Amino acid sequence: MAVITLNDYAAPRAGIFARLRRAFADYRAFFATRNELEALSDRELADLGIARFAINDVARDAVSRA
Repeated sequence: MAVITLNDYAAPRAGIFARLRRAFADYRAFFATRNELEALSDRELADLGIARFAINDVARDAVSRA
């Protein structure tokens, strides 16, 4: 006779919720980084070596490394 406990169902759900929390945190970090870079002037971006059209790529890379 197989016994199913609450932990058998909680483990997969915990993984889903952890991935959702991580995805939401990455989403917020991406937009926070992007907004900060968008607020910089062209001169400040040039000093950092970032072209304005590359802001999304830079923000995405920053989040994927974290």
